[in-house]
Amino acid sequence: AKEVAEAKEILKSGKRTVVALLFPFTEFFSDAPQPLFTGESYDADLEIATGCYRYFENTFRQIEECRAFELLRNSHDRGNYLITTHARIIAMTCTHAALT
Repeated sequence: AKEVAEAKEILKSGKRTVVALLFPFTEFFSDAPQPLFTGESYDADLEIATGCYRYFENTFRQIEECRAFELLRNSHDRGNYLITTHARIIAMTCTHAALT
């Protein structure tokens, strides 16, 4: 109850927005330029939080791309995977170029 009362007081004073107050990863982004949230407006702070979310999405996407290498046991299979993946990208690019 004490934390809720403090949070309400901070919100009423206008020092921080709801986004800044409830953002769970402030410690993780402690090496980013500070203050992480300017507190100017809800929309500005929401855009910063969305950028942090995109950072996490990108990190997990990179981890997902490496997952295939954990499953493939030998270098021959890994090489085939890379060739197949790159060939697919080239084929999609050529198809797109042919359509435009």
